[in-house]
Amino acid sequence: MRLETKGLSCGYGRKTVVEDISMFVEGGEVLCLLGANGSGKTTFFKTILGLLEKQAGQVLVDGRDVEGWSPARRARLIGYVPQARGAVFPFRALDVVLMGRTSHLALFASPSEEDVEKAEEAMAMLDISYLKDQVYTRISGGEQQLVLLARALAQEPRILILDEPTTNLDFGRQFLVMERVKSLSRRGLTVILSTHFPEQSFFYANRVLCFRQGRPLGLGSPSEVVTRENIRAMYGIDVRIISLDARQGGLKLCIPDSLVGCVQKRVS
Repeated sequence: MRLETKGLSCGYGRKTVVEDISMFVEGGEVLCLLGANGSGKTTFFKTILGLLEKQAGQVLVDGRDVEGWSPARRARLIGYVPQARGAVFPFRALDVVLMGRTSHLALFASPSEEDVEKAEEAMAMLDISYLKDQVYTRISGGEQQLVLLARALAQEPRILILDEPTTNLDFGRQFLVMERVKSLSRRGLTVILSTHFPEQSFFYANRVLCFRQGRPLGLGSPSEVVTRENIRAMYGIDVRIISLDARQGGLKLCIPDSLVGCVQKRVS
């Protein structure tokens, strides 16, 4: 399923945060958003989801403008994993994941056994079945993030939007989540995610969209867009991009210039 924006501008009231973003991502692809805090990535996501009213432009799914779609219609197609936030009510983790089935239920209907099975399958996919009966407000921030991802997977969306999905996760869980996300894209899911780790774009993304102060800085393959110049423009830091293999667009690392000498000495 293709997700596309054309000249999308969005913000809060009269304040424009994101301006003139045109991009697309196809089913089976991962589009990675890079940009400093406050550059507009979350605002962009919320506008695609219909949580914020757009100021200009279009959001299209398979060529159809989604303006006027009901929240339920969007929810049946688009899953969303926000940055983890503390919950107000002490739900069980399984109950939080079950909320992802809401768009599949009739008005006032209760979750069926099948819905519970879908929720449990989503938790098993992320190796968090042990959290099923634990209170969501009492688990760690990283575990909360995994529960929110399971909730989105239980929704069975065609498009998945993830806002910094590896925030608060330990090293192993970061790898687990990104591998699961890439696996889902290989099954045909359309994925857009934001991250503060440029290396993740080299490892997992088909294309990258760079943000700078709410405007597009570049859109293309990781090797085309994740450059020294663009990283300096986004984050204000000089880096060395080091290739780990000889392939064009292969695995790469971004190392701050100030640390390059230290790394080279340790390697030698």
